Amino acid sequence: MWFRYGALLLCCLLTAGCSMSMQELEQQLESSFSEQLYLDARLEFALSHPLDWQRLQTPVSSPGYRADRVRWQIMDSQKSVCGEMQVISLAADPNRLLLELLDSANPPQSEPLSGTIEHIDLPIGPALQRQAQFPEHNRLTTAVKGHGKDFIISFSYPANQAEQFRPVFAKILASFNDLSCPPDQNRP
Repeated sequence: MWFRYGALLLCCLLTAGCSMSMQELEQQLESSFSEQLYLDARLEFALSHPLDWQRLQTPVSSPGYRADRVRWQIMDSQKSVCGEMQVISLAADPNRLLLELLDSANPPQSEPLSGTIEHIDLPIGPALQRQAQFPEHNRLTTAVKGHGKDFIISFSYPANQAEQFRPVFAKILASFNDLSCPPDQNRP
């Protein structure tokens, strides 16, 4: 009799284990379909970002147009616009240090309440990252030297949603790829 109860308990545990694996598989599939790959041949970079983020189209005739950058609206969990992501692509300058590149990124209109700068490693190479806290929002700016381009990737988002967005930004930065050729290589 104890054998039957043991066998029944073992079957229940195995079934629960299989359902957990199935749930994990479903979560992986959902997350893989909730992103989109963005390729920019003109600015020579690629990255993955959440599917619901919208690329901003600034008309060339607008005073706000900049040929060296692309911007997206960041959406929160309620599908409301709450911030912005921007990628700036610059000609590679071997004499420009990462700190100079980081400092050239959109200077804030006001002094941050606090901030940190740290070195990080990205798949494309070493980078320098500044986290700045303002009264109403935070800004995370990353400077990285690519193969043939220098890049600045920045995120502005509500200060009260930092924990929600940090893993998303880390995933985007990990997906970032330089599509340019080094300056000393001839293009076909």
